[in-house]
Amino acid sequence: METLKAVAPGIVIRELKLKGRSPNGHYKIEGSVEGIEIELKIAVNGLLLELEMEDNNSNDGNNIPVNTDTLPQAVLETLAEVVPGLLVTEIESKGRASGLHFEIEGHLEDGSEIEIKLAADGTIRKIERDGRKVGAGNGNDDDETLTEADLPQAVLDTLAEAAPGIVISEIEQKGNDNGGLFEIEGSLENGARVEIKISHDGEVRKLKIDSDYDGLGDAEEVEHGSDPNDPDTDDDVFPDGFEQNGGGDPNDADSRPDIADPELTDGGTTIMIIVDTVEGIFFQLEHCTDDAGEMWEPLGDEFPGTGLPVEFSIERGDLPCGMIRVKVRK
Repeated sequence: METLKAVAPGIVIRELKLKGRSPNGHYKIEGSVEGIEIELKIAVNGLLLELEMEDNNSNDGNNIPVNTDTLPQAVLETLAEVVPGLLVTEIESKGRASGLHFEIEGHLEDGSEIEIKLAADGTIRKIERDGRKVGAGNGNDDDETLTEADLPQAVLDTLAEAAPGIVISEIEQKGNDNGGLFEIEGSLENGARVEIKISHDGEVRKLKIDSDYDGLGDAEEVEHGSDPNDPDTDDDVFPDGFEQNGGGDPNDADSRPDIADPELTDGGTTIMIIVDTVEGIFFQLEHCTDDAGEMWEPLGDEFPGTGLPVEFSIERGDLPCGMIRVKVRK
């Protein structure tokens, strides 16, 4: 297993278990490397899901570095940009598909303890320094809100040229003045949503204009053939961006995004299911009540999408035919 060789070279495996079934299963591995106890969870496809290390010969297990080579490149780039020099001591992956994110712990050279939660595309969801929440990527202990007045003139000039008339709703600063970025979100007079990354010297690193608020930039929609002015090109209730990011086709009403990831736990007695959600849609778990799978009843209450994954644990004994589905509506 290439991932195991990369993150724990020379591991002496003490226990190896396969949880769930392919392609959604994962391996739970326990072992040691030179006296360091290691527990890992690795997906069947090789993705590192969880890694914990403990040095039995040391009173401070937090100084054990974890190999980060298997993290997505976007995550590695954000780590290098926002917390340069971070010694990573623990990685945990949560969620699936468009809701996948990584919870990473470690410390800096000055001894500060860092906890950071990153989406698979590198987007920062949370940063804590010594147990205190800090502004996303600004490296300060104060959760400071930046305004247009805080932007360097070079950034303002570029913004006026690339997104004239933008009404700014959020500004985040990542990194320092020498190599950092300003991530700016806002809207244009025609209602189009704008996301733009600009370096301190005024260079555009990324520009995304989303006219229909569906999560796909206009350029992406033109490239893939969907309508940049219709948030749901194929009228199947799923916004184009959510559908494409989930493996569906926004131009095909018979295509569906992969929104649910079930997994057997507790020796096969419990079904854990993670549902990726999106705002503007209601979700309802259902279970069949006959062996033919033709009759279905609600399983719990309907819930609104928030844009974040929702996790459920269901006892298999509560399911007459053992099958679950997710029903969606606007």
